[in-house]
Amino acid sequence: MQIVFRHALMLALMKEDPSEAVSQLLRSVGGDRRLLESARAHYHDLSRERPQDRDARRACFLLDQALLARSGVR
Repeated sequence: MQIVFRHALMLALMKEDPSEAVSQLLRSVGGDRRLLESARAHYHDLSRERPQDRDARRACFLLDQALLARSGVR
C-alpha cells in the first residue's frame, strides 16, 4: 500500500461519518481501483487473523463502501 493512501485510510478511520470517510478515501486514490482492492485484501486478511481488531473490520467496511461507490452501485 502506498504511504499516502495508508495515511488517508488512517484519517478516514478516525471519522465518525462513514460517508465522509469513504469520500476521503475516494479522493485519496485518484481513481486507482487496484489500490482500493489491494488495501481491502490486506485488511480482510488482517481482520480474519485478528477478529477482535475493530480498526481492521472498520477499514474493510469503508473499503467495501468505497469500492461500491467507485462502481456506481452505492
